[in-house]
Amino acid sequence: GWRSPRFMPRAAVRYFIVVESVRAERLQEISEEDATAEGFTAYLADDPRRPVMGAWRSAVSLFREAWHSLHWRHHPWESNPLVWAVSFRLEAPQ
Repeated sequence: GWRSPRFMPRAAVRYFIVVESVRAERLQEISEEDATAEGFTAYLADDPRRPVMGAWRSAVSLFREAWHSLHWRHHPWESNPLVWAVSFRLEAPQ
């Protein structure tokens, strides 16, 4: 039967997640570099498939829109909640 990967033996894992740092910060303190690490890429909207032709879209503004679409009711961007910023790396087993 199916077994959760949470209980996989160490010898069978493909990688480990190693937490390097955890810090508390305000949501609106996110940097362009951090927003890019979250998967958002800045672009110039010269592509007709993108909204607002000719407008520069920063990674932070794209992150803000995604945050708002997910958390608008309880933790809107404007409330600037305290969030946990976790840095980690993937490590192959030895």
